[in-house]
Parts: sequence; C-alpha cells; structure tokens
Amino acid sequence: RRIFYNGAERYPKPNPAVVDCLASSDSIIYSMGSLFTSIAPTLALRGVGDIISEKAISKILILNATLDRETRWSHGEMKASDVVLAISDVLTEAMVCRRRAYSPQDFVTTIIVPEGGEIEVDLDRLSQLGITDVVPVPTILEGERVLYREEHLVECLRELTKI
Repeated sequence: RRIFYNGAERYPKPNPAVVDCLASSDSIIYSMGSLFTSIAPTLALRGVGDIISEKAISKILILNATLDRETRWSHGEMKASDVVLAISDVLTEAMVCRRRAYSPQDFVTTIIVPEGGEIEVDLDRLSQLGITDVVPVPTILEGERVLYREEHLVECLRELTKI
C-alpha cells in the first residue's frame, strides 16, 4: 500500500504521457491483477488520484475472479468493498492537492464482477461507499479456476465505455 525507497516513503512522478492519457480519457478501467504488487504501484504516482477524482467519467473496476495471495490472508479474505477501499486509499495518499474529502466513488463508479467468482461481492457495503453499479458477467470453469467468458467481458466493457 505504500512505497519506500532508502527508508523514505515515495510518490514517484508519472510519465507525462500517462498524465496526458488520463486527462483526455473517456473512461478508466482498473484491470484484473495482483492488487498490491501490480495495480497499486501503477496508481501510487504523484497526482494520479487528483486527475482521476476530478473526471466525471466511468471508472470501472474489473474484479478478479479468484482470490490470490494478496487478497486471501491468514485472518480472512478480502471482499469487493475491500478492493475498492484499497484502490481509493492508494489514490488518495498520492494526491498532490486535496481539495475536499474524497470517497471511493470518486475513483470507482462501476464494478464488473464474475458470476460465481471467489471474491465476495458485498453489495450493502459497496452501496454505503456510493457504488451501486455492479455488473455481473458470465464465467466458465477451467479446471478449478473461474474465468470470465472473454466475449461477454469485452461486450460488457463496450457497453460501459460506449465504444
């Protein structure tokens, strides 16, 4: 959740091309991946949270279909709301200019969830966080792994992003 280098906390500057891309985007998609070793480091860049929070666009989280070592702990398993809060925390911490109190819905407006996925989708808690757009997508079982049906996920993203 935090980046340390030589004993000090760091919020690296993003590449200017990333800033330009975010500033001109019509939607933002948080893809599947390891929450703290893949997704969070790409968001913990100075000012990225500022840009994302101020844009009135779709901000879509594709929830992983399975738990992994970062979302399954000895004391419990993360729920969908925990994933949203982790993303919100990372983006808020790296903000340059905090103009107001921020909420998770400033960073995530929609969650795509796999039907039959391992991560519990706690709708009541998500609603308390201001996130009510939860879109289920069909899955397939490959061995013991739940996977999104690729064609359904692509179609869902097309509909949500209007492309």
